Amino acid sequence: MRERTVVLRHVLPGALGPAAQQYARCVEGLLGGAVLVEVVFGFRGLGSGFVEAVQNRDLPQVQTYALLFAGTAVAVNLVGDLAAHRLAPRREVTA
Repeated sequence: MRERTVVLRHVLPGALGPAAQQYARCVEGLLGGAVLVEVVFGFRGLGSGFVEAVQNRDLPQVQTYALLFAGTAVAVNLVGDLAAHRLAPRREVTA
C-alpha cells in the first residue's frame, strides 16, 4: 500500500478526535491568556473588566465574569468532546 493511502485511511481518522479535543483546550488557554494580555497592554475587554471588578470588590460583577469564563470553557470542551466522539473511528462488531 502507498504511504498516502495508509495515512488517509488509517492514521488520519484515529488522529482527528484527539486533535479536536486538543484544539478545544487551546481555545481555553487563549481565553485565559486574553485576561493577561488585556491587563498588560491596557486593552478594554472582558479581562480588564474582570480585573477592575476584583479591584473594586464588586462581587456580583466578579461572579458574572467567572460564570461567563467557566461557561465558555465548559461549552468549548463539550464541543471538542462531541467532535472527538463523532470523528472517532468505529468498528462494526458482528456476532
